[in-house]
Amino acid sequence: MGFNGLHLLITIIVLSGLAYLIGKIMIYRQSAQFWKDSCFIMAEKYNDLLVKDSMDKAIDKSFKEDRLKVN
Repeated sequence: MGFNGLHLLITIIVLSGLAYLIGKIMIYRQSAQFWKDSCFIMAEKYNDLLVKDSMDKAIDKSFKEDRLKVN
């Protein structure tokens, strides 16, 4: 293997490593975005649950007060 063959082999190894690294970075970014989106969705659902619970309590309180006024 002459200098050109060795140079070609080193170039292939470096490019392969670079492609591997870029692939890993892309997978990490997709994974991070997935968890960010998942946390946002979870927070929205929890917020909706809190609003629903608060509304249920307010409605129950309103009906109890109305019954007292009618009687």
